[in-house]
Amino acid sequence: MGITRRSANICSRNHIENNWFFDGCADASGLERELAKDSTQGLTISTAKLFSTGSGAFHSTSVGVRRQFNETYEQNQIQLGWNTVRNKGAYTGFNASIGEAVPNQLAQRQSLSATVGTTVFDRALTATAAYSYADGGRLLGFERNDTTHSVSINYSVTTNFSVSVGYRETDSNIDYFSESEPTFSVRLAPIRF
Repeated sequence: MGITRRSANICSRNHIENNWFFDGCADASGLERELAKDSTQGLTISTAKLFSTGSGAFHSTSVGVRRQFNETYEQNQIQLGWNTVRNKGAYTGFNASIGEAVPNQLAQRQSLSATVGTTVFDRALTATAAYSYADGGRLLGFERNDTTHSVSINYSVTTNFSVSVGYRETDSNIDYFSESEPTFSVRLAPIRF
């Protein structure tokens, strides 16, 4: 059975003052499979603060709200993040989101991700582990909930081009929606105006 995923996003990052930032992002993604088709759009507004500590580490903390638009419902989410770069080039990042319940619709309720990174041959190498849980959906009268785990490794081949490989597994209480698959993606550097 073929599965096709696609996504795109655009962001405006704005420095306000004293290392405070105000960001706005819009995104869209789609998933197509033989018997189902899903598309999602979202708008996110967030604020972030950059600061350093005496140990030579630089941090970014962020909090934001997201309004997600699916084909049959809308949902609000709260997003939190904490990222750190250390003076030896080591990187860590933690992100979490909590979404409101949506009656009779499968909606993401919570997600967590952790990333660690370093430099190899003067290029960024990162590894990410992620978890998400969605519930509230129904199919033919049966409640549906999905738990997804994923791992990936990303390497910046050049300053403008990176490659990611990984693995994603979704465990659904309705077997048709359970899936496990390798993942592969290429990314181009953002275009800045």
